Amino acid sequence: MEHLELDPDFTSWALAQPRLRDAYEHCTRGDWILQLATRVGVTRSLVVAAACSCAEIAHRRSLPGHELTARAIARAVGWTRGETPSADCWASAFTVSNLARELARTDELKFEAAMSVASAAFACDSEASDRYYGIRAYAADAAFHAARAFGAELEAAHQRCADLVRQHIDYAQIERLLGPAVRASMLPPSEPPSSTELAVRTGFDEVHADRESVEQVRRSTRCDAG
Repeated sequence: MEHLELDPDFTSWALAQPRLRDAYEHCTRGDWILQLATRVGVTRSLVVAAACSCAEIAHRRSLPGHELTARAIARAVGWTRGETPSADCWASAFTVSNLARELARTDELKFEAAMSVASAAFACDSEASDRYYGIRAYAADAAFHAARAFGAELEAAHQRCADLVRQHIDYAQIERLLGPAVRASMLPPSEPPSSTELAVRTGFDEVHADRESVEQVRRSTRCDAG
């Protein structure tokens, strides 16, 4: 598993389990499971469906009734069924990313929910290279932010996301793909990311950069108040 470039905490925890099956079935982090699924190459429609399930619970919790996020989730679900083109999903993802940028300054939980939805929509990509899709892992980001949208209930939310992901992706799929994925990960990349991939990555990471700036301001304000 070391060659798959997974979260170091997940790798350490998984390798300490008796078998990888045990790690998969007992993992309490949906983002870790989705990261593994994207790395080994589980069918993208299943990966996105799992991400959407996580985004939906965050949406219902922190952004109930919000039209932009609801539309983004609907489009992403449509993509998993072959009904919505990637471009429509990305358009919604950028719109929700802009919303998240605004929410970052005012509401922590709504920001996390919006980022979860945007991540799920950005994951709707059938053209990205396997290497880029796996390493960028938007679907895993969707589960990560979904759990954080529950605030103080973070641990329970991570568990809920993990259970939702396993409803879409069973261990048999991971086991079948793991060997080839490990061998492929040991090879150099065959080609650099496309201009489209870079544009999506740049646009989304700018939201994270804005978020970091807001956090720095909040930390300095708390220090001054103390």
